[in-house]
Amino acid sequence: MPASLDIIAEIAVRLPRWHLAAECRGEDPTIFFPEPGQSTTEARAYCVRCPVITERLEEAIDDGLDYGYRGGMAPRERQRLVRQRGRQPEPSESVFAV
Repeated sequence: MPASLDIIAEIAVRLPRWHLAAECRGEDPTIFFPEPGQSTTEARAYCVRCPVITERLEEAIDDGLDYGYRGGMAPRERQRLVRQRGRQPEPSESVFAV
């Protein structure tokens, strides 16, 4: 097998399962990492029609990713969802709170 195919095969093994079915596959990833104050409209447009939005959201939550627009949600939206699910205490509920 040529070296380039070995590299492609290695990358494919490392990709999450959802990646090949993602609506955003092959798109410019900077769409999903807007600067503060920039619109997420373009990222949202991909996510709302994506067949693996749930898998991507769960991966972002499980990995604790606090940056980028992932699984149809911005970081603050994911943090709110995590708190609603009871998977992480509110800062005021921390065992370190006085």
